[in-house]
Amino acid sequence: MTSETSTRSARRADYLRPVRVTVAVGAAAILLASCTSSVPTEPGVTWGGLAQSGETSELVTVAVPEGSMLPLDGLEALSKELSIGFRQVVLDPPAVAEGGLEGVLEDVDVLMGVDELWLDTSGVQEALHLTGGDLKAVSYGSDSACVLVDRSWFSANNLAIPSELAAVDPKQLEGIVAASNPMASPYALALLPMWKDHWKSWGETQGAAQETQSGAEPVTPVVAGIIGSVLEPLRHPNNLGTDTRYQALSDTCVQRQVSMLAVSTNPERSVLVGELADLLTSARGQEIVADYALAFPLGEDIEAQDTFPVEDITAGLKSWTKLFAPVALSPKDQS
Repeated sequence: MTSETSTRSARRADYLRPVRVTVAVGAAAILLASCTSSVPTEPGVTWGGLAQSGETSELVTVAVPEGSMLPLDGLEALSKELSIGFRQVVLDPPAVAEGGLEGVLEDVDVLMGVDELWLDTSGVQEALHLTGGDLKAVSYGSDSACVLVDRSWFSANNLAIPSELAAVDPKQLEGIVAASNPMASPYALALLPMWKDHWKSWGETQGAAQETQSGAEPVTPVVAGIIGSVLEPLRHPNNLGTDTRYQALSDTCVQRQVSMLAVSTNPERSVLVGELADLLTSARGQEIVADYALAFPLGEDIEAQDTFPVEDITAGLKSWTKLFAPVALSPKDQS
């Protein structure tokens, strides 16, 4: 076992209950973000990196929602098993929110990091001309949606890093929620009912800000964190592999399933996506899912709140859209 794998396994144990023994992983990842010939130029997506192991004759395009970018070393491990490469793109929030996915998804082979609720509210079904019964998503694990505070932001502002939601200033929390677009992010969508007691006060502060601005553009909120995966610290550690920018607040975490959905209508591409689905749900694939923090393996217990009722999430989406949609289409961090 390499020191890198030992560190990943030990740190990942902090997020798993019960603690499980992870399997040693071999060669280091290939990160080819500088491969400009493969960088997509189509609107509606952001480049998320290329990963492949050795020589590959096929390249599968994986699209993920905002906040769900997969670690390239994990994709490289999948590439090693399948002998295909992966081109990752992130769906841009405006494209999702404005229903502009149809043309974008024509160049995508598979969606990953999605769940049924997000697929139902994001416009993906409409873009693919599917109904609820036609969605054939394949679950390959579970995850937790959490509020993650930005350590760098709190350090830069000489503030103590919160360890629980009650320690987050209401204005800081408002900024995090405002900048986390639930149309684009399944994590932000999952937590919407958590803010039911805040919509009224946030609406009042929005109204007061509008009055003082005298018709000017809405003030972009200060962003002191994000809403994302509890596994985010393991997916994107610093150069030492021991620390990360974000810290999850465990009392905010809510369970969600993680699935993949085949998008390509090309028979040959569909075969490749089918091979990926078979791998992800196999014993070897579940080891990769666990070791590279793609998700928690299928059937593994995690410490998080149960998923909120759909009707509560729908109500929260309406409230969020009314208050924050114009701001969140292009959020900017402020320090």
